[in-house]
Amino acid sequence: NILESKKAKNILCEKPIVLSEKELVDLQEVVKKNQRVSIYVGHHIRPQQCIEDLKDSVEKKIIGEIVFAEGQWGYKIDPRASYILWKLDQNKGGFSVMGDPGIHVIDLMYFLFGKPYTVGAYGSSVIHSSTIDNVTAILSYEKMQAVINASQTMGYSENRLLIIGTEGRIEIENCFSQTYIPSMKIISKKGTQEKKYDEVLLYKNEMESILGVSSIKSQPTSLEDAVDETRILNKINQLLELQND
Repeated sequence: NILESKKAKNILCEKPIVLSEKELVDLQEVVKKNQRVSIYVGHHIRPQQCIEDLKDSVEKKIIGEIVFAEGQWGYKIDPRASYILWKLDQNKGGFSVMGDPGIHVIDLMYFLFGKPYTVGAYGSSVIHSSTIDNVTAILSYEKMQAVINASQTMGYSENRLLIIGTEGRIEIENCFSQTYIPSMKIISKKGTQEKKYDEVLLYKNEMESILGVSSIKSQPTSLEDAVDETRILNKINQLLELQND
């Protein structure tokens, strides 16, 4: 077991970190016995200057109190591609599309707004019968809701983030992808501001963030974050299972 290796210090895990509540509990027990090891989960969206600026804007209430957020990552996969197969296998990618693009959107919503008090979801198998390939979930907070759509069925790729406040809105096109975020638009009482960002290698940023050598303050997804996020994911999938029985 890599956790028991005396050489292990920082461990990066693929997402989703586990596929069941039992596995999650077992993992936490093992980690308690090996507290010198830090575990992170591979979410490459967070460690970007844009995301740091976004979180700062939300916390400083640049657009007032947040009342609504929407994140979408959708595309159409080619089931013939060998690297795609795990995404359509419930034993590897989980019960639904939320285990692949969806968990990245969950991760960002958690990073921005924390743990929701309730979760709702609906989904269907549009093209791929082996998984729920199109899902819409709602994370409810005290004063706002965050809507997440994840899909493997879209003829054209769609990925964006929209945050609406009482005094404005923030828009990020291409927020969720395997390439960097080029710009962020903030519309507030002060007018419209568009911030531009230089191209970066997301996975390089992710590694530097985990190793503590990054200039970006946005923290990588820790095991503690991943536990909460996995429970959100599991709740979504439980609701989907009930709908599809």
